[in-house]
Amino acid sequence: MSHELMQELSTWLEQCATETIFPGRLRLFCDERVAHVLSAPQRAIANWQGATDGCLFGAACGAAFMENQRHGHVVVLLPTRALQDEQVRGAAHLAVRLALKKMTLVIVGTDVSDSDWLIEAGWSRIGGGLVVSHLLPPTASFAVAPARLREEHQPVHLASLLPGDLPAWPVDDLSVPLASIADWLSWIALREPHVVVADIATPWRNVAPSAVLLAALAQLASEGRRVCWRVPTGTSLFPWLAVMHDIGRRGHGIKLIVAARDLPNRPQLAALTGWWVLVPNDVGEAAAMLAFTLACDDPVLLALPAAMPVPLPTWIAGQAYLPGSGRWLCHGPQATIVCDYRTLIAATQAATELSREGIHAGVLICSTLIPLPIGDLDHIPPAPIIACGNDLGVAWSSAMIDRDLSISTVDDGMNAQAIIELVKAKRRR
Repeated sequence: MSHELMQELSTWLEQCATETIFPGRLRLFCDERVAHVLSAPQRAIANWQGATDGCLFGAACGAAFMENQRHGHVVVLLPTRALQDEQVRGAAHLAVRLALKKMTLVIVGTDVSDSDWLIEAGWSRIGGGLVVSHLLPPTASFAVAPARLREEHQPVHLASLLPGDLPAWPVDDLSVPLASIADWLSWIALREPHVVVADIATPWRNVAPSAVLLAALAQLASEGRRVCWRVPTGTSLFPWLAVMHDIGRRGHGIKLIVAARDLPNRPQLAALTGWWVLVPNDVGEAAAMLAFTLACDDPVLLALPAAMPVPLPTWIAGQAYLPGSGRWLCHGPQATIVCDYRTLIAATQAATELSREGIHAGVLICSTLIPLPIGDLDHIPPAPIIACGNDLGVAWSSAMIDRDLSISTVDDGMNAQAIIELVKAKRRR
C-alpha cells in the first residue's frame, strides 16, 4: 500500500477519534488479511485481532450497538473478497436491523462494484449512520505482528447474586430445567438492568439465530452486560463451533442456554477452549448452575434436559454449584461408575443390580462436561473405575493421564448388563 493512502487512512482515523466525545470511543475491527493497511499503533488497539469475515463483522455490530448509546464510532476494515461471504452479508443486514448510527465499513480492494448490494441493504456511501467507503491499495499484503487474542473486558457485578449464595427465585422441584429457565431469567432480568436475555430483549429477539448473531452477542457480553441467549430448541450448534472456539480464546463471557438434546457430542465440544459446558440433572441443580453461570465472567454453555430420567437425591435448598464438580448419585467402595446425562439410566440400573449382589458401586454423574470433574475421583477407594461410553472414556483417560488411576470403558450402545459384566471382570483381576 502506498505511503499516501496509509497516511490518509491514519489521518482519518485520528480525526474520528478526536471527534468522538467521552464516554464514546473509536472502535476498530480489522480483518487480519488487510491489517497491513493500519499503522502499528492502530493494529495494537484493534478488537478481535486475527478474526476475519462475518465473525469479525458480527462482533463489530455488538460493539456498535453499545457505542450507539455512548455516541462512539465503530470502523470495520474488510477485503473486497469478504463481501462474497454469506456471514458478511448476514452481518451487514444485522447492522441495519439494529439501526446502528455510527458505523463505517472500509472495503480494502480494487473492485468497488462488489459493494452495490450493501447500498440495497440500507448502507450509504455518504453521510451518517451505516457508511461504506473504499480504499484502493495494491493487492499485495505485508506481514503483520501476531494477533493478540485475550482482551480486557469490562466486568459485570450483579447485586442479586452474592458469592456462594443462590437468588430467591422460584424453584419448583416438580418441574424440569428446560421449563423453569424462563422464570429464573425473567426474575433476574427484572432486577438487573445489566442482564440482557437476548431471546426476549429488543432488538435481538427479532434476529434469526446465526453465527454472526452469536459473535455480536459475545462482543456485547464484553461491554458491561451479562448476556444470556436461549438458543431455539432444535438449533444445531455444529456450524457455530468455530466461532465458539474463537469466543472462548478471547474470553467473551456470553452464556448460551440450549436443550440438552441439541448439545454436540463430546469430540466436537472438545475443540472448545475457555468454555464451561454444564448439564444439570434436575431442577435444583439447574438453578444452582444458572446462578454460577450468571456470576462468572467466562463463556458458558448450559444444556438443559427436558425430562429427568431417574430420581436423584434432592438438591439441598440454597446450595451453590461448585464449578468443575460432578454429582454423586451414590458412593461405593468396590467400584465407581462414571456417566453423564446420556448414560445416567444405564449407570443407575447397573449400580442397583450390583448392590443386590453385594457389590456396592458409586455413581458419579459428570454434570460438568468441560472441564471434567477429575477432582471428584481423587479420594475414592482403590477399585475399578468404569466410564460409560467411548467418548466419555477417551476424555477421562486423557484427563487422568497424570494420575495413578486407570479408567475402563463400556462401549457405546451399552446397557446396564454390559456395565455389570465389566465391573465384575475388573474385580476378578
